[in-house]
Amino acid sequence: MNPFIRRSTIILMVTIVITLHLLPSGASAGLLPESNYLGRITGVIAPVRLAIDAYQKLYVADPRSGGVLQYDNAGNFIKKFPVKGARGVAITSAGELVVTHGNGASVVNIDTGSIVFTLASFKQANGVTVDDAGLIYIVDTLDSVVKVFLSNGQLSKSFGIKGSANGQLSLPTAIAFDKVSKQLVVSDTGNSRLVFFDKDGTFIRTVGSRAQNGTAPAFTSPQSVSLEYTKTKPEKLLRIYVSDSFQSEVQIIDPQGAGASLGSIGGYGSAPGKLKVPVDTLFDPATSRIFIANGAGEVTIYGINVTSSQAPVPDTTPPTLTIDATPAITYTSALVIGGTVEKEALVQVTAPQGVVVGAVNYYPAPDTSLSYWQAAISALTPGANTISVMARDFAANATTKTTAITYDSTALQVAIAAFTAPVNNPVQTLSGTVAQGATVTLSGPAGVSFSAVNITGTTWQSTVSGLGAGINTITAMATSGGNNSSVTTRITLITSNPDLVVSTLPNGSNTAQPVLNVSGTLPLGGYFGSLTVNGVPVSVLDDAFSTSVTLKPGANQITITAFDAAGNKSEIVRAVTLDEKLPTLTLTEPADGATVSGTDVILKGLVQPGNTVQLLLYNGSANGVPFAITPAADGSWSTAVAVPLDPGLNTIVAEVKDASGNTSRIKTSITRDATVPALAVTGPIADKSVNNSSQAVTGTVTAGSEISATLNGTIVPVTLKPDGTYSIPVTLAEEKQYALAITATDALGNSVTTYRNLVYDITAPTITPATSANPLKVTFSDGVPEVFYNSSPLIGSDVTITKNADGSNTVEVSAAAAPDLKKLDIHAVDAAGNSSRNGNVDGIGGVDIKDAFKMLRLALGLDATTPEHKLRGDVAPLLNGVSRPDGVLDVFDVVYILEKSVGLR
Repeated sequence: MNPFIRRSTIILMVTIVITLHLLPSGASAGLLPESNYLGRITGVIAPVRLAIDAYQKLYVADPRSGGVLQYDNAGNFIKKFPVKGARGVAITSAGELVVTHGNGASVVNIDTGSIVFTLASFKQANGVTVDDAGLIYIVDTLDSVVKVFLSNGQLSKSFGIKGSANGQLSLPTAIAFDKVSKQLVVSDTGNSRLVFFDKDGTFIRTVGSRAQNGTAPAFTSPQSVSLEYTKTKPEKLLRIYVSDSFQSEVQIIDPQGAGASLGSIGGYGSAPGKLKVPVDTLFDPATSRIFIANGAGEVTIYGINVTSSQAPVPDTTPPTLTIDATPAITYTSALVIGGTVEKEALVQVTAPQGVVVGAVNYYPAPDTSLSYWQAAISALTPGANTISVMARDFAANATTKTTAITYDSTALQVAIAAFTAPVNNPVQTLSGTVAQGATVTLSGPAGVSFSAVNITGTTWQSTVSGLGAGINTITAMATSGGNNSSVTTRITLITSNPDLVVSTLPNGSNTAQPVLNVSGTLPLGGYFGSLTVNGVPVSVLDDAFSTSVTLKPGANQITITAFDAAGNKSEIVRAVTLDEKLPTLTLTEPADGATVSGTDVILKGLVQPGNTVQLLLYNGSANGVPFAITPAADGSWSTAVAVPLDPGLNTIVAEVKDASGNTSRIKTSITRDATVPALAVTGPIADKSVNNSSQAVTGTVTAGSEISATLNGTIVPVTLKPDGTYSIPVTLAEEKQYALAITATDALGNSVTTYRNLVYDITAPTITPATSANPLKVTFSDGVPEVFYNSSPLIGSDVTITKNADGSNTVEVSAAAAPDLKKLDIHAVDAAGNSSRNGNVDGIGGVDIKDAFKMLRLALGLDATTPEHKLRGDVAPLLNGVSRPDGVLDVFDVVYILEKSVGLR
C-alpha cells in the first residue's frame, strides 16, 4: 500500500482542513495558505531530518531505525542506508547523500550505499544543506557554529560563535539555503529565532524571538527551517516553515521585511494531523506538500493550497502479503504456516470448520518495511484444507491469499526435526524420519543448498547451507511409488550480536555514591536470551532494563552481558572506583530514568560551595561532549542552556571537582520519546540505599494516562491524581535489592516503563578499635567516617583517615585534639544512613532487647566497659535528634536503646 496516504481511521478518507490562526490586520493575507492533512508515512521510529532528491525520492534520517530510509515518489520503501546515529541528511550537487551522524558526517553514494568520503569531526553534527555552488554547510549544535566544506569534503571555513548577540548562535539545529537571496537561514534553537547569514558567514538579520512582538513569530524551540518559492518566474521566497518542537506545531512565516507570522500547522495531539515534538519540515515544490518529521513516530504530510478538486485519493493500495511454501500433502494434522506482511498490517488466518488456528505472532524482518508472521495450525480435517490468510492495513485495505493442504493420515510418513530456537550459523544439520523405502527431497528459499540426503532405515540426515538472515522455511518431501507427502520447519538465522546499549558511569570513573544505576536498551523482542549484570539476571521489558549495583570501596568492575536466543553475545565492561571521601554533588532534576517528549532538558543540582561542575553528554550523536557549569555562591547550579537530546536513550554525567583537584561523578539517564507518555520517578530522584522498611515513591506522568506498578514482580497499589502526580507506598521486608517497575499507558495503548531500585540495608558499618586501650584509632568496615569533639567536627591535621586494601577506613585522632575522651565521637555512616553508633552494643545483628539489657548492666557497673561498647552504645543525649555522646554509659543510653529495640525509634 502507499504509506504517503495511509489512514489510521475511516475518517481519514476525507480531507481534514486545519484552520490556520489568523493574524491581526496588517499581515500579508495574500500569503496565508490553506493546509490540508493528507496522511502519514509509518514504519519509521524516530524521524529527525528529511531530504528529497531530483528524482522525487524521499530520505528520512531515523537513528532508531538504524540509518537513512529511502522511499520512492509513490511512498514505497526502497532501502535503508545503515548509518549509525544518522541525524541530518541532504543531497549534494553530485546527487549523493550527505549524512550527519554523531561526531562526524559522511557523503554516501546513493546507488551503492558506500561511503565516498567523510567530513571533519564535530561535537554534534546536526542539520545540513548544500548551496548552488556545491558547498556543504553543517551546523554543529554543541559547538554553536556552522562549518563549511568544499564539495570534495575539505573544510573551507566556519562561522558563528556561542552567544545571543547578532551573528551569534546557541545550540543551532537546522540550516537551509535560500537560492534567491543566496543567504543561509539557521534555526538558532537556544535563542528561539532564525538567523540569516550570507555565504561568507556575515550576519544579515534575525527573525522571531521567545516573546510575542506584534506580528513577528514567537518561537520556543525552533528545530528546522524549510523554504517555499513562488511558482512564477522569477522565483521569490514565498514562505518559511519552521517546526517548533515545544509548541508541537509548524509555524508559517512571511519572509518579507522583518518577517511576520502567518499561522501554524498541527498542534499537540495524537489525532490525525496532530503533532508531537516535530523536529523537521520539508516543502516539496513538485507536489506542494510539506513533510513533517513527527516525534510521534511518523512522517506527517500536509498539502499546501490543495483545493477540494485536488483532494487526495483515498488509499486503496492493499498491503504486501506472502505465504511461505506449505506441504501439498502431509500425514500430520498439525503444522506451522507463515510468511511476510507489510509492517503494521494485521494478519487473520481462517480455516475449515474444526481446524484450530493459533494466535498470529510477528517477528522483525531484515526489510524494515515488512514483518514475519507465523501461526500454528492443528486438527486438520482429512482431505483438502484451504487455509485463507488476510492482511488488513489501517485504511481497511485487504490482501487475501490461500494455500491448500491435504491431510492424509495414511500418506507417506515424513518428519523433520524442529528448530525451537534461532541459530547463528548459516550451515545447519537437518534430520528426521521417513517411511521405509521412501526418498527425501529438500527445498527452501533462494540461495539455500542441501547436501545429499543420507537415509539409514527410517531416519534421514542432510546439511543445509546458505541460510539467509531471518526466517527460512525448509520443506522435506517424501516420495515412494508415485506417492508423496511433505512437512516443513522454520530456521531463524541471527548472525549479528545483540545491540546492547548501556547507560551508567563511563569506564574509569570515580564516584562517591555507593549505589550505581545500570540501565540501557536491548532491542531483541522475541529473540531475547538473557541479560546479566555482574552475573545477576536482569529483566528486560519493552526492550529496556534498569538495575543497580552496590559498589564496594575501591575498584569495582561492572560487567553487563547479553545473549540473544541464538547464542550471540554482547558484553560491556565498566571500571568504577568508589571513594566516599571524594567531593559529592546532587542532581535535583531531571529524575534518573525519566522519559520525556521534548528535544532538550535543563539540569539542576547542588555542590559544596567553591566546587566546580561540568556535564558530559553521551548518546548516538555525542560521546562525552562537555558542558561547563558555574555554580552559584550557595552551591546550586543549573545548565545555562538546555542540553539537546537524541531520540532514544541519553546519558548525562555530572562531574564535580574540588579545590584540590579531586573529582567524582554521578549520572542520569533520559529517554526522549514523544510516542509514549512522559514518565518520571521524582522521589527518590535516583536509585538509593534505604534503612526504613516503609518508603513512599512519588513521580509524575502525562495527565490522562493510566499507571501501574510492581515491586519485584508483585503488583503494588498506585494513587494517581488528575494532575498526573502519583504516589506508591512500598514495604520492604528483608535486606536485599527491590526493583519497582512503574508503567504508564496512554489512551491509545502506548506504554512506557521506568524503574526505581531500592536497596534495603539495616546493617550498620562494623567498628573495631585498634586496641582496647586506644579509643583514638578505629577501623570501620564501610561507610563515611565522621569525627566530632564537643559536638563540633574535627577536620584537617587533627584527623587522619587511611584507606585500607580491603576497602575499610582507619581513623586516628590526635590526642591533643581530644583531651577529654568523653567529648569524642567517632562513627561511620553508610549509604542507607546506618550509623556505627546505633546502640548495637554487642555488635550482633540489629538493635534488640539484648542490647538494652547489656547497656543496663554496663550503666550499673555490673559489666566492664570497653572502648568498643562506648563507640557503639553511647548514643545519648540527642542534639536536634542526632546522637551526640557524652562519654558516659547511663540510663539515658538504656532508654534510647530500649525504645529503638521495640520500634519506638
